[in-house]
Amino acid sequence: MQRHQPAWLAGPLPVPVTLTELDAYLPCERTPMLADAEDAFRAWLDKTFEGSLKSDLATDRVFWASAMRRVFAPWFYALPLARGIAHHHESDEIVCLDSTWPGASTLESLVDVAGGRFRGRRRARLHPPWVLHVGAHTGANLLAAFAVRSLEFLREARSRRHLASRQAEQPEATPDVWIGLIGEWPRTCRHIVESVGSAVREHDRTLGVLLHGSFSPGSAQVDVDASRGPFPALDHPLVQDRLVALEQCVAIERAPELVRHLSETTIATMRVGWRLARSSPRLSLGPIAVDLRRELRGLSRLATFDLMRAREAEVATTALLRRRDFRGSRIVWPHASVANVVVPDLMLQRAGGETLDLVHGALAEPMDFVTHARTHSSSSVWWTESEVGYVRPYIGRQRAVGGYVPRALSRCSPQSRTTSSNRPLRVLVVSNYATPTLALAGAFSRECYQDALLDAVREATSALPVVVRWRPHPYDDRSRVDLSLRGWSGTAPLELSSNPDGLQAELGWADAVVASVSSSIVEALLHPVALFVHDIPLHERDVLMSMFDVRRRFSNAAELTTRFAAFVAAREARDSRQLEPEQFLRRAVFGETGRPRDLATLLWDEPRPNLLGSDRPGA
Repeated sequence: MQRHQPAWLAGPLPVPVTLTELDAYLPCERTPMLADAEDAFRAWLDKTFEGSLKSDLATDRVFWASAMRRVFAPWFYALPLARGIAHHHESDEIVCLDSTWPGASTLESLVDVAGGRFRGRRRARLHPPWVLHVGAHTGANLLAAFAVRSLEFLREARSRRHLASRQAEQPEATPDVWIGLIGEWPRTCRHIVESVGSAVREHDRTLGVLLHGSFSPGSAQVDVDASRGPFPALDHPLVQDRLVALEQCVAIERAPELVRHLSETTIATMRVGWRLARSSPRLSLGPIAVDLRRELRGLSRLATFDLMRAREAEVATTALLRRRDFRGSRIVWPHASVANVVVPDLMLQRAGGETLDLVHGALAEPMDFVTHARTHSSSSVWWTESEVGYVRPYIGRQRAVGGYVPRALSRCSPQSRTTSSNRPLRVLVVSNYATPTLALAGAFSRECYQDALLDAVREATSALPVVVRWRPHPYDDRSRVDLSLRGWSGTAPLELSSNPDGLQAELGWADAVVASVSSSIVEALLHPVALFVHDIPLHERDVLMSMFDVRRRFSNAAELTTRFAAFVAAREARDSRQLEPEQFLRRAVFGETGRPRDLATLLWDEPRPNLLGSDRPGA
């Protein structure tokens, strides 16, 4: 796109120049490349956090996702890109202008071995001695963690009173299924409330809630009314109608125990900090070289905040297991990855419960689930069969099942809508390119694809009578959305979706959907719409993108224009095969029925496996 080109391309150039997206160098399949780095990372976690917990839980499991989120995910994601660039240019001269890119050291070593030349822009920095640097950061974060936790404990008085009153009302109740909720954050738990809550109501079962992640009262969202109680997530009708037991596995409830916990955490943190200080600031994880000096803020928070909360979750879950027997129970988590959720997950498994991680979204990159989104629940529950197929080699002993969509989806049969000649075609654009991306080490590193997507829609619909409506992801940065709106120059105006009933209502309105890869694709399959998927080099082509029919996949405006015109022609001709690609895709993601599975069969009809035993890998 010309408006994104650098100014120096406008005039004659002394040498030929080729520009491409940097993501074009990414290999088509990346997750297997991480195996050696994963093994080294597991060993580093075990060594660094050995003995830091009160129990003998596997520390590599407890701290895996937290460490990835705090420090290591960008370095893991940089490895395939460094290898892709080296594969094509290992004997060339490579100049890297970004001194902060985590893949620079890996790329430099690959190029040096092959006889090429690597030049990077390096910042000259004076660092204090590593021991002092680690000590200062760890000490400061430990004091901050104690201050934050002490203030939280004072705020949690309302939570403790509410919990005690609810427990007094139903002291002996045994629910048919438990769900984990973050009481102050309704949105992050919506998918299990809608899915498990609906199944509980439909089958006349009872529900228990385990508060986890946070015991703070109030709301983490300004648009939620917290006046009804300290935990807005409990206010949903599907929870209120069937709730018979309320417990928590995250917080210490008595001040003397909290004081003892903080003093013991100080000793554990000092041990972890001492191991870090004695190690080299240049950490080698197989093919990945991590400069820990650049990550000291996240590293010190991992050794203080995350360790403190993991140990507190141990204390809280131990108290929970004294109050209740979880043998034979099923517990459904909204996502069990960070340390203070992994701890109760593993402890409940040891106590005889079966934990199920009901994945929040669909069609994420396989690399996500071996890095910052890794879980260790008994079972992982996926929206689609396709995802189970491509993550199963990477999740060890964890059982994976697919086809369970945790949304209030359309009940309509996905058949073609009647074509009306007196109204324009309705096109819905669904995107998620302006959402901050943790794993890619860039606040808005996918933003360039947003304009590419809209440009393709503009060209594909320019000669057609259409209404174009755009629904960005709810977490997309609004300023970046507005910027793209102002740049729209299509013959039809671009309407920003404002339907209060959400995506399902928009899908009920649309005739065709043009989407980036996200959960919205799975939801769109339950509607009679043509579905065009934006194929960008960021995605693993041989794994994720291979499930989509080439007739519905596009990389640029020319491809979308051709494929969209073919659909419009088939629709106007009343061709019964106009939605054939969507029919094939439904069977690929849901099985031969082409419909999502009933979650109730997973919760109550399937036999419970024997899950007692060690949480150590291979045990």
